[in-house]
Amino acid sequence: AALQAEIAKLQRKNKSGAAGAHSFKEELKARLRVLRKLKYVTEEGTITIKGRLACEVEISDDLVVVEMLLKGAFNKAPVADVAAILSCQIVEEKNPSVIKQEERLREELRIMKECKEEVSAAEVEFGLRQPDTADAINTGMMDILHMWCSGAEFGEICAQSDMFEGSIIRVMRRMSELLKQLELGAAAIGDKDLEEKFKAVTAAMCRGVPFSSSLYV
Repeated sequence: AALQAEIAKLQRKNKSGAAGAHSFKEELKARLRVLRKLKYVTEEGTITIKGRLACEVEISDDLVVVEMLLKGAFNKAPVADVAAILSCQIVEEKNPSVIKQEERLREELRIMKECKEEVSAAEVEFGLRQPDTADAINTGMMDILHMWCSGAEFGEICAQSDMFEGSIIRVMRRMSELLKQLELGAAAIGDKDLEEKFKAVTAAMCRGVPFSSSLYV
Protein backbone atom coordinates (compact mmCIF):
# COMPACT_ATOMS: atom_id res chain seq x y z
CA ALA A 1 0.00 0.00 0.00
CA ALA A 2 2.84 2.37 0.87
CA LEU A 3 4.56 1.59 -2.43
CA GLN A 4 1.35 2.23 -4.39
CA ALA A 5 0.92 5.56 -2.60
CA GLU A 6 4.51 6.57 -3.48
CA ILE A 7 3.95 5.58 -7.15
CA ALA A 8 0.77 7.67 -7.24
CA LYS A 9 2.64 10.61 -5.72
CA LEU A 10 5.38 10.38 -8.37
CA GLN A 11 2.76 10.19 -11.13
CA ARG A 12 1.05 13.35 -9.84
CA LYS A 13 4.42 15.12 -9.62
CA ASN A 14 5.26 14.10 -13.19
CA LYS A 15 1.92 15.42 -14.48
CA SER A 16 2.43 18.68 -12.58
CA GLY A 17 5.94 19.05 -14.01
CA ALA A 18 4.68 18.40 -17.54
CA ALA A 19 1.96 21.02 -17.09
CA GLY A 20 4.53 23.53 -15.81
CA ALA A 21 6.85 22.85 -18.75
CA HIS A 22 3.94 23.31 -21.18
CA SER A 23 3.00 26.61 -19.53
CA PHE A 24 6.63 27.80 -19.73
CA LYS A 25 6.80 26.94 -23.44
CA GLU A 26 3.57 28.82 -24.11
CA GLU A 27 4.91 31.88 -22.30
CA LEU A 28 8.12 31.75 -24.34
CA LYS A 29 6.09 31.61 -27.55
CA ALA A 30 4.02 34.59 -26.43
CA ARG A 31 7.14 36.60 -25.55
CA LEU A 32 8.64 35.83 -28.95
CA ARG A 33 5.44 37.12 -30.60
CA VAL A 34 5.77 40.36 -28.60
CA LEU A 35 9.39 40.74 -29.75
CA ARG A 36 8.36 40.16 -33.36
CA LYS A 37 5.54 42.68 -33.16
CA LEU A 38 7.84 45.32 -31.68
CA LYS A 39 10.52 44.45 -34.29
CA TYR A 40 13.19 43.11 -31.93
CA VAL A 41 13.39 39.98 -34.06
CA THR A 42 12.31 39.32 -37.64
CA GLU A 43 9.67 36.79 -38.66
CA GLU A 44 12.54 34.42 -39.42
CA GLY A 45 13.91 34.83 -35.88
CA THR A 46 16.87 37.07 -36.73
CA ILE A 47 17.78 39.63 -34.05
CA THR A 48 17.42 43.22 -35.31
CA ILE A 49 19.39 46.30 -34.26
CA LYS A 50 16.71 46.98 -31.63
CA GLY A 51 17.15 43.42 -30.45
CA ARG A 52 20.91 43.79 -30.10
CA LEU A 53 20.38 46.85 -27.97
CA ALA A 54 17.77 45.11 -25.81
CA CYS A 55 20.14 42.18 -25.22
CA GLU A 56 22.36 44.48 -23.16
CA VAL A 57 19.61 45.83 -20.88
CA GLU A 58 18.63 43.72 -17.88
CA ILE A 59 15.95 45.54 -15.91
CA SER A 60 12.27 44.71 -15.57
CA ASP A 61 11.17 47.35 -18.10
CA ASP A 62 14.02 46.72 -20.53
CA LEU A 63 11.87 47.12 -23.65
CA VAL A 64 10.51 50.45 -22.40
CA VAL A 65 14.03 51.84 -21.92
CA VAL A 66 15.07 50.63 -25.38
CA GLU A 67 11.99 52.18 -27.00
CA MET A 68 12.71 55.48 -25.23
CA LEU A 69 16.30 55.44 -26.38
CA LEU A 70 15.32 54.81 -29.99
CA LYS A 71 12.70 57.58 -29.85
CA GLY A 72 15.47 60.03 -28.91
CA ALA A 73 14.44 60.67 -25.31
CA PHE A 74 18.07 60.98 -24.21
CA ASN A 75 19.68 62.54 -27.27
CA LYS A 76 19.56 66.20 -26.21
CA ALA A 77 19.07 65.73 -22.48
CA PRO A 78 21.87 66.99 -20.19
CA VAL A 79 23.59 64.45 -17.93
CA ALA A 80 21.52 65.22 -14.82
CA ASP A 81 18.28 65.02 -16.81
CA VAL A 82 19.18 61.56 -18.15
CA ALA A 83 19.73 60.35 -14.58
CA ALA A 84 16.41 61.83 -13.46
CA ILE A 85 14.51 60.22 -16.33
CA LEU A 86 16.08 56.78 -15.91
CA SER A 87 15.39 56.81 -12.17
CA CYS A 88 11.72 56.21 -13.01
CA GLN A 89 12.68 52.76 -14.31
CA ILE A 90 14.61 51.84 -11.15
CA VAL A 91 12.70 53.20 -8.16
CA GLU A 92 10.14 51.01 -6.40
CA GLU A 93 9.52 52.98 -3.20
CA LYS A 94 7.02 55.81 -3.23
CA ASN A 95 8.14 59.31 -2.30
CA PRO A 96 5.35 61.59 -1.02
CA SER A 97 7.33 64.76 -1.78
CA VAL A 98 6.43 67.10 -4.64
CA ILE A 99 8.79 66.32 -7.53
CA LYS A 100 10.09 69.52 -9.16
CA GLN A 101 11.54 67.78 -12.24
CA GLU A 102 8.16 66.33 -13.30
CA GLU A 103 7.03 69.56 -14.90
CA ARG A 104 10.37 70.45 -16.48
CA LEU A 105 10.84 66.95 -17.96
CA ARG A 106 7.21 66.42 -18.91
CA GLU A 107 8.09 65.73 -22.58
CA GLU A 108 10.50 62.94 -21.61
CA LEU A 109 7.90 61.52 -19.22
CA ARG A 110 5.32 61.67 -22.04
CA ILE A 111 7.65 59.58 -24.21
CA MET A 112 8.13 57.11 -21.35
CA LYS A 113 4.36 56.80 -20.87
CA GLU A 114 3.89 56.28 -24.62
CA CYS A 115 6.56 53.56 -24.68
CA LYS A 116 5.07 51.81 -21.65
CA GLU A 117 1.66 51.79 -23.35
CA GLU A 118 3.10 50.38 -26.60
CA VAL A 119 4.91 47.54 -24.83
CA SER A 120 1.93 46.87 -22.57
CA ALA A 121 -0.46 46.72 -25.55
CA ALA A 122 1.70 44.08 -27.24
CA GLU A 123 1.87 42.05 -24.02
CA VAL A 124 -1.91 42.25 -23.63
CA GLU A 125 -2.43 41.18 -27.24
CA PHE A 126 -0.44 37.98 -26.70
CA GLY A 127 -1.77 37.16 -23.25
CA LEU A 128 1.21 38.18 -21.12
CA ARG A 129 -0.63 40.96 -19.30
CA GLN A 130 -4.20 41.79 -18.39
CA PRO A 131 -5.72 44.93 -19.97
CA ASP A 132 -5.29 48.20 -18.04
CA THR A 133 -2.43 46.89 -15.91
CA ALA A 134 0.45 48.98 -17.28
CA ASP A 135 2.89 49.91 -14.53
CA ALA A 136 2.68 53.48 -13.27
CA ILE A 137 5.66 55.80 -13.68
CA ASN A 138 7.42 56.31 -10.35
CA THR A 139 9.00 59.77 -10.33
CA GLY A 140 9.96 59.58 -6.64
CA MET A 141 13.73 60.02 -7.09
CA MET A 142 13.90 62.34 -10.07
CA ASP A 143 14.84 65.36 -7.97
CA ILE A 144 17.35 63.44 -5.84
CA LEU A 145 19.29 61.99 -8.77
CA HIS A 146 19.12 65.27 -10.69
CA MET A 147 20.71 67.05 -7.71
CA TRP A 148 23.31 64.30 -7.25
CA CYS A 149 24.40 64.30 -10.89
CA SER A 150 24.54 68.10 -10.77
CA GLY A 151 27.21 67.88 -8.07
CA ALA A 152 25.27 68.01 -4.78
CA GLU A 153 26.69 66.33 -1.67
CA PHE A 154 25.10 63.18 -0.26
CA GLY A 155 23.99 64.86 2.97
CA GLU A 156 22.37 67.61 0.92
CA ILE A 157 20.22 65.26 -1.14
CA CYS A 158 19.26 63.19 1.92
CA ALA A 159 18.01 66.38 3.59
CA GLN A 160 15.72 66.93 0.59
CA SER A 161 14.10 63.48 0.75
CA ASP A 162 11.95 61.40 3.10
CA MET A 163 13.57 58.20 1.81
CA PHE A 164 16.08 56.23 3.88
CA GLU A 165 19.74 56.76 3.01
CA GLY A 166 20.16 53.02 2.32
CA SER A 167 17.26 53.10 -0.17
CA ILE A 168 18.82 56.04 -1.99
CA ILE A 169 22.19 54.29 -2.21
CA ARG A 170 20.64 51.06 -3.52
CA VAL A 171 18.87 53.00 -6.28
CA MET A 172 22.10 54.78 -7.20
CA ARG A 173 23.98 51.50 -7.46
CA ARG A 174 21.25 49.90 -9.55
CA MET A 175 21.30 53.01 -11.73
CA SER A 176 25.05 52.63 -12.27
CA GLU A 177 24.45 49.06 -13.48
CA LEU A 178 21.73 50.23 -15.89
CA LEU A 179 23.99 53.00 -17.24
CA LYS A 180 26.77 50.50 -17.96
CA GLN A 181 24.27 48.29 -19.79
CA LEU A 182 23.02 51.23 -21.86
CA GLU A 183 26.60 52.21 -22.65
CA LEU A 184 27.23 48.69 -23.97
CA GLY A 185 23.93 48.79 -25.85
CA ALA A 186 24.79 52.08 -27.54
CA ALA A 187 28.16 50.63 -28.53
CA ALA A 188 26.43 47.50 -29.90
CA ILE A 189 24.37 49.60 -32.33
CA GLY A 190 27.25 51.92 -33.20
CA ASP A 191 25.83 55.09 -31.61
CA LYS A 192 29.01 56.78 -30.35
CA ASP A 193 27.23 59.93 -29.14
CA LEU A 194 24.86 57.98 -26.89
CA GLU A 195 27.70 55.79 -25.67
CA GLU A 196 29.60 58.92 -24.57
CA LYS A 197 26.43 60.37 -23.04
CA PHE A 198 25.92 57.34 -20.81
CA LYS A 199 29.62 57.35 -19.87
CA ALA A 200 29.22 60.96 -18.75
CA VAL A 201 26.14 60.12 -16.66
CA THR A 202 28.03 57.21 -15.07
CA ALA A 203 30.91 59.54 -14.16
CA ALA A 204 28.49 61.99 -12.53
CA MET A 205 26.66 59.18 -10.72
CA CYS A 206 29.51 56.98 -9.42
CA ARG A 207 31.20 59.15 -6.83
CA GLY A 208 31.31 59.87 -3.12
CA VAL A 209 29.75 58.02 -0.19
CA PRO A 210 27.23 55.88 -2.12
CA PHE A 211 30.03 54.22 -4.07
CA SER A 212 32.55 53.85 -1.28
CA SER A 213 34.13 50.38 -1.46
CA SER A 214 33.92 50.04 2.33
CA LEU A 215 30.19 50.79 2.45
CA TYR A 216 27.89 47.88 3.23
CA VAL A 217 24.26 48.40 2.17
